[in-house]
Amino acid sequence: GNESDDSPSLAITIDTTSPATPGAPDLDPASDTGASNSDNITGDTTPTLTGATEPYAAVKLYVAGTTLVGTATANESGAYSVTSSSPLAGGSYTFSVTATDLAGNASIASPGLPVSIVTTGPASLGAPDLQAASDTGDSATDNITSATTPTFTGSLAAANSTVRLYANGALVGSTTADALGNYTVTASTALTPDGVKSMTVRQLDIAGNESSDSPSLGITIDTLAPAMPSDAPPDLDPASDTGASNSDNITSDTTPTFTG
Repeated sequence: GNESDDSPSLAITIDTTSPATPGAPDLDPASDTGASNSDNITGDTTPTLTGATEPYAAVKLYVAGTTLVGTATANESGAYSVTSSSPLAGGSYTFSVTATDLAGNASIASPGLPVSIVTTGPASLGAPDLQAASDTGDSATDNITSATTPTFTGSLAAANSTVRLYANGALVGSTTADALGNYTVTASTALTPDGVKSMTVRQLDIAGNESSDSPSLGITIDTLAPAMPSDAPPDLDPASDTGASNSDNITSDTTPTFTG
């Protein structure tokens, strides 16, 4: 019946309180692709969402409140970042999270965040056109120019979409189409060296998906002046050198012709 002294003690914490309901998650700006990183329209099929909850809580990410698509652990400040563990098809989704504390108490699901995932790229555009003001020389329509940063125009882009200009496959300029889909884009990188360039355009949709190349427009960049004519002066054409001599450069022809 003799009883020993107490063993060393073990302190435990009884916690029956669930974490507070988290706020709605936020789509991480790096996952919010396209012209805006805050419109919740994205081409990212494995998006990352962020938020805050109880420190060290286990965070579960749900679609439509029932389908678990990702898990993460909040840090010591309660901040979390959780990514969909498998690709999601294009469509509209509502993301919510729950938080489970270290004692296993789970919170109520957060409010939902609507997100649109767009995976289909926009339609290809028609070939760009060299703007007449950039088509230098005798003809404004021959696509031969001395301008190394030429301007191109086009139409039928999606309203307010981003249009990118490529030369021989390299990105050289970008612009935004107007509300009617018309665009004007100037090469921000000089098109050098001289020679034939294959110019194409692509458009980006609101989610950042890029179309395939448009048909190409071939232009010739020529910045070299012609060689100086020979040292000899021009010669008055004999047919224009009227009078007794057709070689004395004395003429009554008021619109003479010269050769060289």
